[in-house]
Amino acid sequence: MFVDLVQVYENTFLEATDRGDEESRVTQSITSRYSLRTVSVNTNNILFIRDDDTMKNNLVRKKTLPPGLDLNQSFSKIFISGANNSMSSIVVVGSRGVVIEKIMQARKQ
Repeated sequence: MFVDLVQVYENTFLEATDRGDEESRVTQSITSRYSLRTVSVNTNNILFIRDDDTMKNNLVRKKTLPPGLDLNQSFSKIFISGANNSMSSIVVVGSRGVVIEKIMQARKQ
């Protein structure tokens, strides 16, 4: 059974900036921005879910809140089992309770 959730993920890229001085030096820096995408998660592979206040604090502190979200938004981290007893995690939009409710609705269908 799958449930569709909105994942918050980090885009990291190299950014070049022309300083505009006589020497025309270009500076390069690594820039990170957060974006949103819809993901389908297999509910049978979810190990556990917890609220993720760290993501919220990072987005507010870095002023990188993705478009469409506001400062009151909650986030959850979902831990997913993988092959060979591995585990990965994703951060999704919504509190732990909201995410659990979505999972329960998906299982009823």
